[in-house]
Amino acid sequence: MRSAWIALAATLLVAACGPGDGGQSSSGNGNNGGSATIDITVSGDFSGSSTQLSKSSCADASIAPSAKTYVVELYPVIAGKTYDAFLQVKSWKGGVVALNLPADQDKVFMTFTTADNSGSAWTNTSDTTGTVNVAADLSSGDVDVKGMPTTSNTSKADVKYKWTCPATH
Repeated sequence: MRSAWIALAATLLVAACGPGDGGQSSSGNGNNGGSATIDITVSGDFSGSSTQLSKSSCADASIAPSAKTYVVELYPVIAGKTYDAFLQVKSWKGGVVALNLPADQDKVFMTFTTADNSGSAWTNTSDTTGTVNVAADLSSGDVDVKGMPTTSNTSKADVKYKWTCPATH
């Protein structure tokens, strides 16, 4: 069921905002060079880090407030494998976002999984702690969360990343 919601959210985002950056890597400045960037580190039962993206799907800051959701989906390549880092801020009214988990648990949905859904999927729960921020430019932010369990609750991961998307406003 969770996969269906992720697919629906991603489909709506692409329909409203257009496709991602066409698979460009994370080289260059996301705001000036037209491509998204990421600097991600995952630790816990799974670990690795990367600054390489295979593709991205970023929120259009001019459309997102009317949709009341802010979605960023980035596909980092870690140790040669593509992952899906999905972030959805719910009931978003526009502007800066500064969420603290678990207090703001109902305002955010995050997953980290293999892009082809062949492996584990980690998602935030009421036990996940950390922060989620969207910067004033509405095209960048950071996530620093600890204790994201797999959907089967057999493993946990800490996920920390900063992103920049091409400016859309």
